Amino acid sequence: PEEKRTITGAVKLTDNKVSKYNIFGFINDFYDMVEEEHTNEMTHKGILRRLDVSSITNMAALFAFTDLPNIDLSSWDTGRVKTMEGMFYKSTFNNDTICSWDVSSCADFKNMFLFSSFSQSLKKWTPKWIEKKFRNPDGTLETKTVRADLPIIGGTEDETKTMNKKYRRDLFKTMSEED
Repeated sequence: PEEKRTITGAVKLTDNKVSKYNIFGFINDFYDMVEEEHTNEMTHKGILRRLDVSSITNMAALFAFTDLPNIDLSSWDTGRVKTMEGMFYKSTFNNDTICSWDVSSCADFKNMFLFSSFSQSLKKWTPKWIEKKFRNPDGTLETKTVRADLPIIGGTEDETKTMNKKYRRDLFKTMSEED
């Protein structure tokens, strides 16, 4: 018999794929509850506030393809997250609740808001310092320490289509490599 998850207090989630407290499994169960209308708007907010994500390092595509306009993620401790690639891809959400997140460990924001409703400023975000290679005018390569690029917000329709195709190709390639 499948174990039913209930959320009665704070729940510390993990990236471990085999744990019953895996963040992706929990969020999928949450979506199922929302789709089956076993919850209401107040319950959504309460459940997400009780999730302790402080040890999570991967939030890739976590809220992709969702329509949760009233979720509140402001209490989430994202200080250890290294990748947020495609996190809100094609989603609708209350985007002012993430503007104060700690993204100091994150270096991968690729397609985080592609086709999403995001429209807020990220000026409070300070992404991780990374090493990046630059070509000097004389043709030599130089490695510099710079901040990771913040996610792109908006873009033209053609840019968005091009990014979407690349995102899907990269995602399928990653999924194939994991199998």
